[in-house]
Amino acid sequence: MAKLPHTAYNEGMAIQAIQRFLCILVIGLSVAITASAEERLVLWDPPFAVKFVEGEEELAQRAIEALQGGLAELESRLQAGDEPIRVALCDTLFDFRRFAGPLAVSEVGGIARPAEGLIAVKAPHLLRRPGEFDAILRHELVHVLLERNTDTTRLPKWLNEGLAMTLAREHRWNSMWIVAQMYARGQIIPYRDLEFALAAPGSETGFGSAYAQSLSMTRHLLGLVGEDVVWQVVEDLNEMSFGDALRKRAGFGPVEFFESWKRSLWKVAFVLSLVSGFGVFQFMAILAVLGYVRKQRQGAAIMRRWDAEVDDRDGDDEPEAYEEGDEDDEYAWFDGEEEEWF
Repeated sequence: MAKLPHTAYNEGMAIQAIQRFLCILVIGLSVAITASAEERLVLWDPPFAVKFVEGEEELAQRAIEALQGGLAELESRLQAGDEPIRVALCDTLFDFRRFAGPLAVSEVGGIARPAEGLIAVKAPHLLRRPGEFDAILRHELVHVLLERNTDTTRLPKWLNEGLAMTLAREHRWNSMWIVAQMYARGQIIPYRDLEFALAAPGSETGFGSAYAQSLSMTRHLLGLVGEDVVWQVVEDLNEMSFGDALRKRAGFGPVEFFESWKRSLWKVAFVLSLVSGFGVFQFMAILAVLGYVRKQRQGAAIMRRWDAEVDDRDGDDEPEAYEEGDEDDEYAWFDGEEEEWF
């Protein structure tokens, strides 16, 4: 009987804690709804219609300048067409999630729905690297322009993303390091799986690896055949497959190109090993790669043996797993209420 008051006291404290939690939750939801309900304005500068919250006029003007500048650089290759390009400047994570859904993670600063002519980007204060705001806008603009100028169902996603990163001048110096590590560890994503890795990113690590590989492959293609040939291939996709267009313009197919790209990676891995201070086992793995270049089959066997030793030293560095997704979907979109924006 003496424990009853103590039990009642504990129950009372628990009830108060729950009440405080619910109060904080209600306040948080109220703030989110209030922020979402702020008046939005539209800045028109054809073909762009930029929608933003009141008080962000300077940011909207900056977005227009970045988009018009990007369009001016690309219009000789990619035409905007007659339809407007709508741009949503998202001032809160709640608003960005309406457009990006499951892609609304910290590493994603913008998304595009090319077929709808829609771009949604985070405001600079929401970005991990605010200085990339203009580049993100240009990147998403490229996706929309490609949709309007070629058959993107025939355009490989790695080239779509690679062109977007290249034309947006996203240098991404760390991409070379990522690809070199993937190569040394035997984690290069097979050509047939790259489409699925980009269509359904399961984690930020896999997402970054697939994008780094796409950028590296695009740079290699541009270096092999030149910018004019690449754009001829892109234009030909309105009438034929990517493989046929590549063979027509460059004289080789996707498989031959992919093998050529992989053969070129030993140079990148070797140079980076010299300037980055690899560990002993990692450096020996690079030497094994060089052995592969010199002796083909014998070198390949040496590479596999050293890669196994590197993996043992590195612990649980296992190759990423990529789940097969829908090849026809550019993104796994969230069915939000973005209609309220426009």
